[in-house]
Amino acid sequence: MMYELPPQMTGTAEQQLIALRDYLVRLARDLDRAGNSEVAITDIVTKATDKVQQNAAQAVQSQAKNLKALIVKNANEITAYADQINTDLHSNYVAISDYGNYYERIDLQVQQTARDTIESYRYQESIDALDQYVKELNGQIRRGLIEDPSTHEIHLGIAISEELSFTGNT
Repeated sequence: MMYELPPQMTGTAEQQLIALRDYLVRLARDLDRAGNSEVAITDIVTKATDKVQQNAAQAVQSQAKNLKALIVKNANEITAYADQINTDLHSNYVAISDYGNYYERIDLQVQQTARDTIESYRYQESIDALDQYVKELNGQIRRGLIEDPSTHEIHLGIAISEELSFTGNT
């Protein structure tokens, strides 16, 4: 048996109350029809309660988002502060022989704030006997609060990006 879900809470407060009242009247009729079937009544109440809680949570999130935008837009004063740690680490490896020289360099830059940690890597490799051989790898790992660029919602997560290039020029 399919049960009606609560209405979406849109419109003015008066319209929302009317829609909710109409829904509750229909729900009461359904409960009367269900009779003493405890399973049917429990199922109806559970689904209705879940939907009402979901609608309420969405309404609160929407109100919070709108209120935040209003506060920021009309702020007389905005203060922002964040501690930040920056660390640069480097590694060099050189091998010299009668056949040529091999060079490898790794650079790591770590930027850490309360919001996130960003690790930027750069790897370079070359052999001087082969003037045409250079390999370079750049990448970044972000951990922490990451903003979704399409929705501007903030999520907790990890993002990894990589840029790989292999050229024939030194």
